[in-house]
Amino acid sequence: MKIYLKNEKYQWRLYKGKELEKRLKENNVKLGDGVKLGDGVTLGDRVALGDWVTLGDRVALDKNYTIQDIIAGSLQQYPINNKYIFYKKVNKISKGLYKSCYDSNFIYKDKKIVKIKNPNMDKAISCGEGIHLSTPFYWNQGNTLIACEVKIEDIITCLKGKIRCTKCKVIGEIK
Repeated sequence: MKIYLKNEKYQWRLYKGKELEKRLKENNVKLGDGVKLGDGVTLGDRVALGDWVTLGDRVALDKNYTIQDIIAGSLQQYPINNKYIFYKKVNKISKGLYKSCYDSNFIYKDKKIVKIKNPNMDKAISCGEGIHLSTPFYWNQGNTLIACEVKIEDIITCLKGKIRCTKCKVIGEIK
């Protein structure tokens, strides 16, 4: 593995092994468990990568990337009027009423906003407290697919093929 980091003089240097670990730490780069970096990867200041993040060859991350950039790059989804439409599989209780596959006390209701009381706001954590939404084909549990509207400012992070947010509006069941 080769990783090039930019130094103070904006020159590129090749670092490996212990020297690489030292340089990553000096540049305040935190890599989560299972992170794989391809050849030619460059990382900007204070980049935090979560568990099981895989970056291919010649990938550049910059501190100026927005959550919209990350969602567009990883999920190929784009906002309309500062809102996204994402999906979730849940278990249907009755018409317009659903429960979470992971917390049976967390209820989704058509046309209502659902909110997490104490979300984990750490952007480097994929599976922390929050509402997890993604594309329709991400989910493998639950018996009903619902669509949800999420405002950009309510999105905490986008990792592992999904977003985690503080709240969303349930649009309804996808049939």
